[in-house]
Amino acid sequence: MNNPNWRRAAVFSVVFCTLLVVFGCGPSIKGTYSSTSGTMTLELRSGGKASFTMMGETQECTYTVSGKNIHLTCGKNETDFNIMDDGSLTSKSPFIGATFGALRKTK
Repeated sequence: MNNPNWRRAAVFSVVFCTLLVVFGCGPSIKGTYSSTSGTMTLELRSGGKASFTMMGETQECTYTVSGKNIHLTCGKNETDFNIMDDGSLTSKSPFIGATFGALRKTK
């Protein structure tokens, strides 16, 4: 137990595991995002499942994340969102983006 190599290995292991936890688990995209007016809500759940509510109508959807992009599929409709540095989502659709603005995480 007084072997310096063993101590070095133990310290390295603790530091390595701590770094994995801190940097390996980035911010989760899962949660509920809403427009400022509250007329549009996007709930991203685990397993690629989502709910998209716009003007009182809710659709069950699926989503995938690739880098800083979210691809949302609701039935035959598809749309993409950018994940901004502040964690908000902006739609690549001119209609959705201009009408509702950025979606901010509420839950």
